[in-house]
Amino acid sequence: MALNRRDFLDASLGAALWTSAASSSAAPAAPKLPKISSTFGGVPLGCGSISFMDSPVERVPELIVDAGYGMTEIIDNHMQPQLGRGPDGPPPGATGGRGGRGMDPETRVKLREWRMNVPLDRFKEMGRLYRAKGVYVYSYHSHFTPDFTDGEIDRIFEMAKAMGCQVMTAATVTTNDFAPRLDRYAKKHRMRVGVHNLDANLATEAQYDALLHGCSDYMGINFDIGHWADAGSDCVELLRRRTSDIVELHIKGKRGTIPPGKIFPDGDTTAKDVLLALRDNKWPIPAMLEFEVRGADRLASCRAWFAYSKQVLLS
Repeated sequence: MALNRRDFLDASLGAALWTSAASSSAAPAAPKLPKISSTFGGVPLGCGSISFMDSPVERVPELIVDAGYGMTEIIDNHMQPQLGRGPDGPPPGATGGRGGRGMDPETRVKLREWRMNVPLDRFKEMGRLYRAKGVYVYSYHSHFTPDFTDGEIDRIFEMAKAMGCQVMTAATVTTNDFAPRLDRYAKKHRMRVGVHNLDANLATEAQYDALLHGCSDYMGINFDIGHWADAGSDCVELLRRRTSDIVELHIKGKRGTIPPGKIFPDGDTTAKDVLLALRDNKWPIPAMLEFEVRGADRLASCRAWFAYSKQVLLS
């Protein structure tokens, strides 16, 4: 039986732990997707804009459609000024970092000023552009640092809503006291948040429980199966136990050498196992490709991932 976070903690830590969370807000409704063209075996497939970080965000929907997908997650690095970053990340010696990590104080102030002052029409226009191209923008992927002001957090939610997103996925949430701050604005905007397991502080289920303890059900999991498998953990087991908490999957293979003509290391069945589990259990969780292999042909690789995922789901 699939457990949500409330069920799990009631069973393991006692119902009293959830008293304050239960009374703070009504449980959020599960996201409801429109018809997604890239749905197979009941599983909606998407391709994150990060898969095309070397292309302008306005060009990305055409590439996503060319690869076969009809849904996306837009990453903040596509929308905000790069401030010392290259298309694939910060070059050696750069001061920029995801969400502001590693930025020098002056650059960090510039990024905060941009967030607080950029017209939301920019985000509304982007949502309209993607929908016009046949790509549904399901989520906005934002990187956070402990020095985010409340105004910045609120603004990120406003950006996500302006694009028409149902969900925000949150990366680099590395301190347990930051999740309640996100929760406050998730409840305000009535938008679910999936915390992404990017860093080593979220390599186990117990670490997720500690991070999200005391938060409402608006706070959930953005489950990156590649990072989880790299940590030696069982992806399907977490899916089974925490189905209701997981708002989005990031689909990829394990780290390692990828042979020519292939899209993941030899012997890696991570994506196949997860896709089949989604299909066979009818778990309504969007599966979003994240292709981040530097130096590869991104469009050809995303096409190959689409063909592979479709074949698995229709097998």
